[in-house]
Amino acid sequence: VQELQSPPRASQVVRDCVKACLNSTYDYIFNNCQELYSRHIKNLDFWPKLITLIVSIIEEDRNSYTPVLNQYVVTRTTALSP
Repeated sequence: VQELQSPPRASQVVRDCVKACLNSTYDYIFNNCQELYSRHIKNLDFWPKLITLIVSIIEEDRNSYTPVLNQYVVTRTTALSP
C-alpha cells in the first residue's frame, strides 16, 4: 500500500476487508448449509435453516465486536468534544 502513488485511505482498506470477509462468510454458509446441518434438511427447510445460521452469526459477531467498536466510538467522540 505504501508503494502506491496515492495509497487508499485506511478506512477504504478496512471497508474492503470487511466486505470481503462478509462475502466469504455468507457465501460459505449458503453453499454449505446442508452440510452444516448434517444433511438432515429437506428442500423446503433450506431457507429457514439458512436464516437461522445467518442470525446466529450476526449475534455472535455483535457480541464479539460491539465492545471493541464501542471503545472506538467513545474514544472518537471524546476526542471531538471541545
